[in-house]
Amino acid sequence: MDNTMIVLLVSGAACGLMIAIYVTALVIAKKSIFPGSGSPISMAQTLLSSIHVASQHLLGVLVITLICVLMLQKVVTAEAGLPLLSAVAGYLLAKTFKDVNISPTRKTRTDDAEA
Repeated sequence: MDNTMIVLLVSGAACGLMIAIYVTALVIAKKSIFPGSGSPISMAQTLLSSIHVASQHLLGVLVITLICVLMLQKVVTAEAGLPLLSAVAGYLLAKTFKDVNISPTRKTRTDDAEA
């Protein structure tokens, strides 16, 4: 088995694991959300944000895999491929689920007075 096949298998397993974890989290969240737990708009926005972040992570893994395979096949040199790998990896590490707002917003007294 050559190095290209190993990279493809590992990245495929990583993508499959990410998808399985995300789907499991959605199923658990679906069962734990009860009527009246939040506004539907807020919950929909949270779901869309989490899908956005998860898809960015999956795309990042696929881009890293593509660059690695191209470097192993000697299509892209290390001088060109390694900066791209570090840029994509840095972006993925910086983009976290903290960017997703999952906390319910509550009105404060000043919000009630202004309304």
